[in-house]
Order: sequence, then C-alpha cells, then structure tokens
Amino acid sequence: MKRAILILMLLLSSVLGQDRSIIFNTSNPYYTCAESGGNYSNYSCDNSCNMMDANDYCTILMDGFNIDINNTLADKFSVNDDYALEAFGIYLALSPEIVDITLEHTATIQIHADNNDSPGEILGEWTIDVSTGYYHNLFVGDGCITLNGGSDYWISAHVDYAHTELIWLYTQYPFYSYSLTSNNGTNWQAPQYGIAGAAAIYAEQIFYTDWQPAQNSADINLDGTTNVIDVVQLVQYVLGNLDLSNESLQSADFNQDDSINVLDVVSIVSLILNGGQAQSMPNFSLEDINPASEYYGDYIGPEVFQDDISIYYFGKAG
Repeated sequence: MKRAILILMLLLSSVLGQDRSIIFNTSNPYYTCAESGGNYSNYSCDNSCNMMDANDYCTILMDGFNIDINNTLADKFSVNDDYALEAFGIYLALSPEIVDITLEHTATIQIHADNNDSPGEILGEWTIDVSTGYYHNLFVGDGCITLNGGSDYWISAHVDYAHTELIWLYTQYPFYSYSLTSNNGTNWQAPQYGIAGAAAIYAEQIFYTDWQPAQNSADINLDGTTNVIDVVQLVQYVLGNLDLSNESLQSADFNQDDSINVLDVVSIVSLILNGGQAQSMPNFSLEDINPASEYYGDYIGPEVFQDDISIYYFGKAG
C-alpha cells in the first residue's frame, strides 16, 4: 500500500509539474558603461565602453519610471494561444532617495485583463519584497489564471507604503505599449508606445483535444463516480496486487489503447484534477536540440515512444 501511495504521489507531481514558456520578455534593462573599475561583461553597452580597458565595464543603468504610492505604470502584453500563468520577473529597484532602508518596502504586482486598451479587471496580485536587489521573480502557478488566446493583458507594479519609492527600470528598446496612472490605478491614461518597464511573463500553453473517454470509463470500482479510490485500485492492479473484473478492466483502459498501465493512471488523475473533463496528451512533433541525445536533430513526439516507456516529459530550451 505504501508503494502504491508513493507511485500515486509521483504521478500527481508529474501531472502538476510543468515547464515554463516565455510569453512576454522585454529582455534585460538598459546597460551602460562605467569607468570605476570592474570586469567588462557581454551585455550591450554604448560605444564608449572599451572591452580592452580594464577600467571599463558594463553596468545596469539605474534609471526608469518613478513608482510611488500614486504613480505607476502597466506594461501591455498579448497571447496568441491559451496559456496558464506560471511566473513573472520584474526589474524594480529601491529609489536612491530612500534613506531609511530598515523600514518594510514591498510592492504588489498585478495582472490585469484588458479593458478598451487599458488595464482592467485584476486577475491576480502578489506581494514581493523590494528592499534589496533589482530583479524580482515569483512563481504564481498555484493561482490557475488562464490567459485566453487572441487577448491582451497588462502587468502593473504598485508600492504598498507611502514611504516606499521605486524605479521600474527602463527597457533597452522602445517597442512596448504601456499606460500610466497618477492615482494608483483608479484611472489609466491612454496607452503609449516606446520604452516601458522591464519585465517578463512565463506561462504554459494549454492543449485541447476532442477525444472523450467511453461511458463509465475510469470508474474502476463501478460505484458510479470517479475519484481517488479508483486511482488507488488501478495502481494496485498495475502493481499486480489486485485482480479486477472484466467490466472494471474495460473502465481501467482509460486511453483505449488495449493496454492497462501507468498511462491510464496519469490520465485518470488528470481527469479528477480537471473536474471530470477528460484531457489526453496532444500529438505533436518537435526537433530534439539536445546534442547529447540519441535523437539529436530528429523530430520526435509522444508517438515515437508509444508502448516503449510509461511516462514522458518534453522540456523546452532553457
């Protein structure tokens, strides 16, 4: 029984664990050349920076939009497909005018739906500590925020205390839409296009399928409902610890591939987690870009490994 529970926990983690895609990225903030000693980096600097001079080095230009209790901005971003929001990264630095750094300095990051080309409904918000550093990232995948394909969204930053002032560092390039507010988001100005606040948004694409299981599929114990008890019984069967009736075996072959194995367990767990809506692994083909892989340069997908392995995971570059 302990072994069955361990396998079930691993399966749950495989269903819930996902890789991230960057759906919005302004790249690093603007870098400039300093001449107070240090090592030259590979970041883009202006032409005055001489990589052969030991006294020249690239450093982040601590310049950007001033964020206080009233004034802030929001960056606009768009998605072409449906995504589940997973994380964000944002470049916020404490203003050098802040003298008392012993006070608490936090900011609230918000993701907005679009409302007539302005930040609208707040879909989610998270508090981050901005007392040190200038790059802050946070995993937010537990909120289950869906970004609908063909839609626009906004990310905004708001200080939480009147004694806090921040600098939202400028993007390197003037290719972004943003909107300003002088009353902490009660009203937003018409969007502008140019240099915005440096940030990144991470999400995972949602795949859909028209496939549906057969009637009564996944109801292993034939009690009229599908829940974790069915999963436990199926795990016990896969481990060889339990015999099932012919009717239960028909229900257990959830993906209808004439084989009952861990793939059926994963699919039923996914069914339960998705509120009874069946989802199957989409079929796709991607180039293997791992030089150490035996499939390097080939286009592979789930069908390549059909019946060879029980669980497969496709990561992304980076």
